[in-house]
Amino acid sequence: IIEKQLTFQTPKIENAGQYQRIISDDMFSIVKPGYPEIPSKGIQILLPAGESIKSIKIVQQENSIIEGEFDVIPFQALLPMSFQGEIEFNEPNSAIYNSNEFFPQKQIVDTNTQYFRGHSIAMFNIYPIQYNPVTKKIQYSTNITILLETEITSASQRAFNSFYRSEAMTIKRIENIVSNPEYLSNYPQPVELRNETFDYIIITSDSYSNSFNDFVSFKLEQGFNVFLKTTNDIYSEYTGTDNQEKIRNFIIDAYQNMGAEYVLLGGDVNVVPHRGFWVNNFFEDYGIPSDLYYAALDRVGTGTGPDWNVNNNNKWGEASEADYLGEVYVGRISADTTTELIAALNKQIMYQDNPVIGDLDKALMVGEEMDNQTYGGDYKDEIITGGSFNGYYTEGIDSNMNIETLYDRDLNWNENQLLDLMNSGLNILNHLGHSHIDYNMKMDMSSVNNTNITANGTNHNFFIIYSQGCLPAAIDEDCIAEKFTTIDNGCVVYVGNSRYGWYQPGGTNACSQFFDRQFFDATFGEDIYTVGMMNADSKEDGAPQCSDATFRWGYYEVNVLGDPSLDVRTAVPQDMTAIYNPSIAVGVSNIQFQTDAPYARVALIQNNELIGNGVADVNGNVTATTFEPIAVTETISVSIIGHNKNRHSGEIVVEYQAYVILDSVEIDDSAGNNNNLPDFGETLGLNVRLQNVGTIEATDVSATISTDDDYVTITQASSNYNNIPSGGSSNAQTDYEVTIADNCPDGHTASFTVNVTSNEDNWELYFTLELNAPVIEFYSVFIDDGLNNVLDPDETADIYVSFMNSGGADAANVLTELFESDPYITLNTQAHTFTLLNAGNISTCIFNVTAASTTPIGHIASIDWEMNGDISYHAEGTLNLLISQASVNLEEDFSAGYPPAGWTRTGLNPNNWTGYPSNEAGGIAPESRLLSSPYFVGVSRLVSPVINTTGSTSIDLEFRQYLRTVSVNDYSVSVRTTSDGGDTWNTAWEAIPPTAPFYDELIQVTVSTPDVGSDNFQFAFVFDGISERIRRWCIDNIHLAGEQITYFGFIEGEISLDGGTGNVEDVIVTGGNYSASPNASGDYYLPLAVGTYDVVASLESYETMMEIDVVIAPNQTEIIDFELTYQPVSEDEETIVPAITTLSRNYPNPFNPTTTISYSLKENSKVSFNIYNLKGQLVKKLVDREKNAGVHTVVWNGKNESGRNVSSGIYFYKLKSDSFEQTKKMILLK
Repeated sequence: IIEKQLTFQTPKIENAGQYQRIISDDMFSIVKPGYPEIPSKGIQILLPAGESIKSIKIVQQENSIIEGEFDVIPFQALLPMSFQGEIEFNEPNSAIYNSNEFFPQKQIVDTNTQYFRGHSIAMFNIYPIQYNPVTKKIQYSTNITILLETEITSASQRAFNSFYRSEAMTIKRIENIVSNPEYLSNYPQPVELRNETFDYIIITSDSYSNSFNDFVSFKLEQGFNVFLKTTNDIYSEYTGTDNQEKIRNFIIDAYQNMGAEYVLLGGDVNVVPHRGFWVNNFFEDYGIPSDLYYAALDRVGTGTGPDWNVNNNNKWGEASEADYLGEVYVGRISADTTTELIAALNKQIMYQDNPVIGDLDKALMVGEEMDNQTYGGDYKDEIITGGSFNGYYTEGIDSNMNIETLYDRDLNWNENQLLDLMNSGLNILNHLGHSHIDYNMKMDMSSVNNTNITANGTNHNFFIIYSQGCLPAAIDEDCIAEKFTTIDNGCVVYVGNSRYGWYQPGGTNACSQFFDRQFFDATFGEDIYTVGMMNADSKEDGAPQCSDATFRWGYYEVNVLGDPSLDVRTAVPQDMTAIYNPSIAVGVSNIQFQTDAPYARVALIQNNELIGNGVADVNGNVTATTFEPIAVTETISVSIIGHNKNRHSGEIVVEYQAYVILDSVEIDDSAGNNNNLPDFGETLGLNVRLQNVGTIEATDVSATISTDDDYVTITQASSNYNNIPSGGSSNAQTDYEVTIADNCPDGHTASFTVNVTSNEDNWELYFTLELNAPVIEFYSVFIDDGLNNVLDPDETADIYVSFMNSGGADAANVLTELFESDPYITLNTQAHTFTLLNAGNISTCIFNVTAASTTPIGHIASIDWEMNGDISYHAEGTLNLLISQASVNLEEDFSAGYPPAGWTRTGLNPNNWTGYPSNEAGGIAPESRLLSSPYFVGVSRLVSPVINTTGSTSIDLEFRQYLRTVSVNDYSVSVRTTSDGGDTWNTAWEAIPPTAPFYDELIQVTVSTPDVGSDNFQFAFVFDGISERIRRWCIDNIHLAGEQITYFGFIEGEISLDGGTGNVEDVIVTGGNYSASPNASGDYYLPLAVGTYDVVASLESYETMMEIDVVIAPNQTEIIDFELTYQPVSEDEETIVPAITTLSRNYPNPFNPTTTISYSLKENSKVSFNIYNLKGQLVKKLVDREKNAGVHTVVWNGKNESGRNVSSGIYFYKLKSDSFEQTKKMILLK
């Protein structure tokens, strides 16, 4: 559950002819033509890892009414920029404008989950402003609190498992997308397990591959590790329904296993085929060329078809199967010949490496007349100045830029004037106007040549074009954008539409303008500088609007023709400040750099090969990592690039030196609980082991540790190491000593600095300790009254109170006390002492209580509890006891008048609900009818009386219905519930569309919406849509009943251990969601709700025992004893000899707490099988011995080497044999 408060500005009203227009900052208005132009805000909220959105509801808002009466303008249809017909005014939709109901009725719409690099993001549009066309009133809310419920789905798990990344640039991009970036702290920090990353991928043909040699060398010098793959190799090595899917599957592989960040498609669509997307709006098009197909790698939707066409209807890119957030940045060199390819690549290199400095601050805005009331200059002015237009804000172009304009609004310009400005020096050219496949900016394709365009990168700069025009980048044809980018001169990158651009006659509120504004806002407002990232960001800012077909059309069609990693210059570059060690030792693999360039990219080149790289954080700091430890003494060339910075070139001398690094840190907590973990209140000895990876001995080595952590006190800070030989390691002669505070939070990470000195050099090293503490919370309460497991008035009963220690440390000698904090409850026993509350376990104690005879039925008694244990441990809270459940029973047959007592009719045309002496629903006359006339569009309800459902979690509803239809489209019939008087509604049952033109039937449904359990519960029969689509809806014989008692039974027994040194108190007995641990004598007691369970007893290094299909009856006790046999390694070996060695996926995944992993060996081998956390630290060794050829399984129970339960998160399992090594990821979710 995520609760989020959203704030909005008070809307403003502007005149729009005879109408008024609603304007609100940071909101966007795109609705169906003829509907009231009501702005909405697209919201993107980061969800928990591996989860997707289940439901969203508004839980709090306060509406205000704007004084006055208003005629809100109907939204005017967007038109293709090539539209030639008469522009007609979209009149108000009569059904909406004649409806006496606030529009839109649903404030939250278009809900879906998208995924970006393994992060789940909920997308939806919210309408804080509503309009009643009949009363002409506008209501709005400046604060709305929403509640999001999430769930684990296969899609969300697949996205997290397959695509999760969390490095600096990913974090920055998510921070720009979501409204709750603080939630990123709930995602784990990944560990990089690959030795070498190929972050730049080129896909091209065999015949083109050699033409990329100079470009590849250039990108290597920039710090990109380039991997070139030919289409022939891809087609033979990868599977797919067609060549496009094979290419996409290769890109997925490159992203997952090579670290791909940028992808360059090297050739036109005859070389690297495009994917055509389907959209049906003003036109229906099955083939909109979109390289988003190669960028967005998640699978969205369900079905048997390929990604982006999961329902197999060949309408690629339908809204239900679209992935709007790309994992990689894609560009294309759309060249037909080798000559064109070389020309285009030369421009990419020269613009980035040797621009014409005097032209970098020059921009040109080009606007044409669209119709007699619409001018491109008005659109372009919004980009120049920036500001809030049409409800949303974008930054303008920096004031240091010198901007010229060519506007038909101001003068009738021609091609020659444009060419003069192109040839006198430009950096950015931005255009809106009429275009076609072979026509753009009043230029025919024949005019695009080196004779007319003379800027050759030496006399004047190459420039970037962004055009909103129709079809200039239709890469499935020989288009003019291809011509611009593949001649020797002029345009280096073209960003434009592969199909029709969209504009708003008489206004600027259009999707193509949105993308254009956001493209330049990316670099001037959000510090995003590479053209691929700018294009991605320009779309993602509006991704929730993609439910609108026109917006989705525009989203798909904007492609980048050029290097996606090209940094768009926006000022005269300055020299970079870079600080790093001028010499390093052989054996080093990490080199630290400090720069004044955020997100600078570092390249380390030795012997003309890239040997390492790194990307800086927002502060310009980076640790560049070599692909392998440096093995030779040749000098390393350093190349660092950054936005608006001259490339820094330098050298690092490699010498035979001593070079000391941190080897390991061992914990000695023998003075505490001796579990080798840093727990609260303990004094630890730390053996900090150092290693000399240099080539000469380090002499007279000593070190001092320090920390500024508030929860750690260092009592022994220094130690000596004497001499450490080359390649050797040394323990501290005297352990360091630290004391952890009693009040340290569980999971807190304490950071330490180790300052090492020697006769040869000094080093600063770092390590962290994750500190553990108990976190004890109330878990459950079970009432044993010998009857119905419910505490009734004037009854005395034992209550079994369970507490869970979800922390990482045990709590010892914990006095647990209850306090008489409720006037109706008497505590007959109040205290219990737990000898030990084990980390990760649930423990139960028994108290005796009496409920007063005057206790109201349905009263929830609150009892305060408090815990105090060793090491000053303290916890407190409140538990609730329900005193009998309220009776739920309602029957209605409409025989006693209409509407029946307590029933109400709300929404549109309430008098359409009427009693009628018929029995079409199958009951006995009379019955309730909803008539279609007078016609309405929207929601109409028949609402039940208020019902007290306190104590119930679900209630049963049955009714008879008859629905006489005209159509099965444009409406729904449903049962919805509320607990706030009708401010919010939750759906309990819905039929969309009805399954037959007319029918009568008995409907039976279990209602378990969030409203059940409230003393203010109501349900309603709801029609939502166009009423004339039906004749009538008849309802009869309503019966609502709640199950009053959740009965419990019991399992008890004795646990014994056969062999080993395990502790019987660490055994966990589980049945469903209930669990317990035995006492020191092995006795356990497990209350369970009535049902059938598989009961499992487990302990690390012991055989897991299970009793299946145990039936729990009310107030009955089942006796089950378990004997667990010592079993050091949980493996099952088979004698089948497989053909290859493989590592399979773990099952289940996610898991809690046990998962099984299979692997096969083709030959006898020494095997190590280990579990690692995200920091790359060893968590658990599962196998470390010789294994025979065959299929094996290994079980991990979620515990570390010390037998402690590990926390939820991502873990890696790694299989290594004599000839095989592979690592895979799994998720522990508690």
